[in-house]
Amino acid sequence: MAKGWVLSGLLILGWILTTILVFHQRRIQRMFAWMTLLYLPSVPALVVAYLCTPADLGVLPRTFGSTSTFLGLLNALVVHVLLYFTQVMLFFHFTRSITLQYLCRFHEAKDKILTPQDLRAYCSPDRLLSLRLTSLVANNYAVVAGDRYRLTPKGRLFARAIALSRILFPVKQA
Repeated sequence: MAKGWVLSGLLILGWILTTILVFHQRRIQRMFAWMTLLYLPSVPALVVAYLCTPADLGVLPRTFGSTSTFLGLLNALVVHVLLYFTQVMLFFHFTRSITLQYLCRFHEAKDKILTPQDLRAYCSPDRLLSLRLTSLVANNYAVVAGDRYRLTPKGRLFARAIALSRILFPVKQA
């Protein structure tokens, strides 16, 4: 099992580094689509690497390699998918979090001092709403219809999934 974890971890690290490189080289509009596109080749690469390497990878204790090939590969694939989703969630948390945006703004500010007015100008509710709506349209979850936004079929499906997740995992509002 450890073999799959190691191989998956190395491939995920390679994917993260590739994603960073691509995102720095190109202006990306559909980030999730690009992240997924860059991730997909790592799945067959994991299967090939798993099937072509020794059970102990030449460095792991032999007891770690005692899993059957099928179960070990299945475990590696599950871990690989979970690492993918974890990284995607971290990416979007860091790029969308208001608190982290404020911290970055403090870091960039002269003498690291800002007023509440400075922060409001940087992350006003209108600016945040505009960014979110632009993202929904760019990712084909909504379309602009005059001065209104309308969900696409993809957006309706996603909204239903979110509604279901809120029923299954209710969050108490403070």
